[in-house]
Amino acid sequence: MNLSTVLRIIVSCLLNAVVAWTVDYYATSLLSRRDVFKTGRKPKIFTVQWLAFTLMLCGFALLPSGLNEVGKFPVICIKAVSCIVLFELLYEGSFLKKLLMAVGHSVIMLGGAFIMSRAFIAAGLNPSEYLHAHGLVQHVVSVFVSMPVVAAGLAMRRVPNMWFGSITGVQKLKLSLLPILSAVLMILFLLIAFKIVPLVSTVSALLIPFALLTILSIGFQFRLLSNISVAQKQMADNEEEARKAQFELQLGVQQAGHAEDVHRIEQDMRANIRRLRKLNAEGKREEIKEFIEKITHIMKQNRVEIPLSGVSVIDEIMWAKIDAMKKAGIESDYETEKLNADSIAISDAELCALLANALDNAIEGTQRLLDGEPKKIFVRIRQTECALEITVRNRCEAKQTVEMAFIQSARRAVGSHGYGMGNMKRICRENGGEFLPNVQNGEFEVFISLPFGK
Repeated sequence: MNLSTVLRIIVSCLLNAVVAWTVDYYATSLLSRRDVFKTGRKPKIFTVQWLAFTLMLCGFALLPSGLNEVGKFPVICIKAVSCIVLFELLYEGSFLKKLLMAVGHSVIMLGGAFIMSRAFIAAGLNPSEYLHAHGLVQHVVSVFVSMPVVAAGLAMRRVPNMWFGSITGVQKLKLSLLPILSAVLMILFLLIAFKIVPLVSTVSALLIPFALLTILSIGFQFRLLSNISVAQKQMADNEEEARKAQFELQLGVQQAGHAEDVHRIEQDMRANIRRLRKLNAEGKREEIKEFIEKITHIMKQNRVEIPLSGVSVIDEIMWAKIDAMKKAGIESDYETEKLNADSIAISDAELCALLANALDNAIEGTQRLLDGEPKKIFVRIRQTECALEITVRNRCEAKQTVEMAFIQSARRAVGSHGYGMGNMKRICRENGGEFLPNVQNGEFEVFISLPFGK
């Protein structure tokens, strides 16, 4: 085997691996919203598919007869190594996953090549006829069959069940048309390999119907996945609107609670002033003195004093939550500084969701401690040169882990205070920030970093 033959084999592997990776990447991107649904772009997988097929057809004239050595062991070794290297460069993930994908792809392609080579040899073709037929069929199978298999598998996993429940039997048949055609093609070559059917008449009779069915199937899939793209984008937009509405509602609840407390204090003050005026009109000086001392004592007991940050959302939430800690018998240690509200890029509703839920989680975690254990929550809110940083730390149970905290907060979020830690992490990620929970030395800590806007 000379150097030019080795190079031609490597080029063939490169072409197959690039096509397989391109198809897999765009199918995954399309059906997982990583690319198409965030930008609203139409599916690009079909453009890439047709372009790759055209390049392959144009390249057949450049491939000399050295590739007819498909059955030899050195060729198999070169193809296997080439595919492993290419999949390592093209795919993301662990090396084992990429190795399995490369080996699987190689086995499928080499298996098909072996079946076809046996069929061509049994039909008595000469090397040049074998090469042309083998290369054409192998690349057609690679391009047109790998895409629907990957797309159908991903669609079944990722597209909502309610959408697939509305597909008719005819649509399902159309969606599986190309995999069925590929299976029929492999069976056909097996029949030819064992001389059950003749090669020339069979291929001639099936070539035109096969080509037409392939084009129709690809057209159907383009329309089907384009509709999925539009529907999924609309669902993503609806989810975003619902999430914003929930944030606004939670902020409104916090502000309403604060306003209710202020209103209650105002009512109490008016009642106390009326009582003092009445005692003063009656000249009861000693009773006035006792009443004032009583009011002062009650105010000292119920007074919630917090350092102010200058950001109304933060101050309102902290005032309400520290008051809730005090009523629950939890000591609070709150540190903050004057913050530049204009630099905070995150919306008030999302900031409320993050801070309020972090404090709620800390309060509920502290309440699970046994009697006699110190119950204290530490909160620090500060700004650095480029970010707003929030730290919430509380003592926790000895068995507490980060994974358990995610599960516990998700369960409470359903019927209690709104968003669990999983959604809090997503809010931080969408705003370019960080959400870092940690358990250490019997304490559970949540650190939130939110970058300032430009």
